[in-house]
Formats: sequence, C-alpha cells, structure tokens
Amino acid sequence: MRVVSVRETAWLNAAPEKVWSHLTDLASWQDWCHAVKVSGQGNLRDLTPGIRWKLDWELRPPAPLRGGTIALLKDPEEVRFRKVGQILNLSHLLNQKGREWSSVRNDPGNSNGESGKDCYQLVWTSGWGPLRSDACISLGHDASGTWVEFLVSWQGWSAWLAGLGHGKTLSLCAECQRKWLADLQVSMEQIGSYG
Repeated sequence: MRVVSVRETAWLNAAPEKVWSHLTDLASWQDWCHAVKVSGQGNLRDLTPGIRWKLDWELRPPAPLRGGTIALLKDPEEVRFRKVGQILNLSHLLNQKGREWSSVRNDPGNSNGESGKDCYQLVWTSGWGPLRSDACISLGHDASGTWVEFLVSWQGWSAWLAGLGHGKTLSLCAECQRKWLADLQVSMEQIGSYG
C-alpha cells in the first residue's frame, strides 16, 4: 500500500506540559494561529476521543488538515482512544476488544522496550477506507527544549490523490504546518519560557 506523508518539526523554549495544555484547547487555536479557524460539535475545550472538529484555513489544504475525528490523546499519564481502526503506527493500541473507547496507563517499561514516558500525541482521522488520511501532533522534550512534530499521512487512494499536481498538495500542506508551528512558537514564547 502506498503511503505519502508530510512532516514538519519545531523546537520550543517551553515545558512540554505547557505546550500540551495549549494544544489540547482546540477552541483557542484560532486565537494564536491567524491562518486557521476552528469549529466543532460540542465543547472543544473538553477534548475526548470521538469528537468531530473542523479546521478552516486561508490556504484551503486537503484533509486531514481540514479536521476530522479525534482518535487518540496520549500524555505521560494515560492514553485515551476510540476504536477506529489503524492510526499511523499506533495499531497495537487499538487491538483491544469489547470496548468502544479505553483509557490505558502508560507503562515506562513495556514489553516492546518503548518508553513513551514524556511523549504526548494528538491524532485525528479524516475520511474512510481507501480515502482515509491521518494527522498526528507529537511532542516531547530533549536537551534543546520541547520538540513538536506535525505529521500528515495519506494511504491508498488518498495517497495517490495527494500526489497529483506534481506535489502542489504536499507543499500546500507543508506550508500550513509550518505556519501553524511558527504561530505556536510565537504564542508559547509570549506565555513563558522554559526554566
């Protein structure tokens, strides 16, 4: 299966907890990112898996940058997800049966040897079947501060459609992601710095 993705990363001089609380308030995105308007059903300040939301950009990028359904929220304390199928590389979390959504405590020393101790993720999906796309915002910290990675992924037919136009769609998505990360960086510097 063909997969196409666009990944943009930024480093911020702020604690990851502050960045995470800023990011999970979806309703405030339009206050600090001037290129986007956020709307949705229900309360976007009380984020839970399954919430549908919409992003309106000045540049009109394709899905999933136009919003979708929140599929996963991961912080160092817990992982909350709705069983919606495979999400990027997180399918091992979605193999539990019998529950529509779950809350799973992170175990710093799991059997895979992975340590997600200080990693945060917000994942949403758009479309279905061969026209499905995913977006994932991950953040953590290292010696240079907090890193934020914005990844958009298309699979199957949606990957083929995203590749049409000699990469115009992909460069448009990258431009939107860079604007969003730059505005996030400015917003977090106004809030306060690390240390």
